[in-house]
Amino acid sequence: FRRVLFRSVDQVSEIYAEIQRQNSNADIRFIDTVCRPTKLRQQAMLDLLMRVDAVVAVGGMNSNNTRRLVNLCHEHGKPGYHVENADQLQAKWFSNVKVVGLTAGTSTLDETIDEVQRALERIGSTVSVGIASPASSLQAESRAGSAGN
Repeated sequence: FRRVLFRSVDQVSEIYAEIQRQNSNADIRFIDTVCRPTKLRQQAMLDLLMRVDAVVAVGGMNSNNTRRLVNLCHEHGKPGYHVENADQLQAKWFSNVKVVGLTAGTSTLDETIDEVQRALERIGSTVSVGIASPASSLQAESRAGSAGN
């Protein structure tokens, strides 16, 4: 009896099919242990990545969910920055960025996300913020300094 564990749901169906093909006589079961909110957040991130130049993911440095969101950015050729709070943002990350996406791990507090959003808006008038959430891939969008734009 062998077990294969996956940390990501992205390629599971392909890998599962290949394992079944190579072991046609084996009883192979797929048990999905990724919670629905995490799956929805990852899907929202994929949708958001089509509209942004970079992403900030807010969450604890030990959060697998937040790390996975940042990895999705890199896998899709976009800069992704993992921060725990607004103080960790660096303006130089956004020097060539017109639209920055904002997402967070599933247990990140709303007030922490709000702080990071306000800090992103203060960085400059060319930065827009789109928030990826399970409810909507683009829940809110705002433009810093929109009064002149």
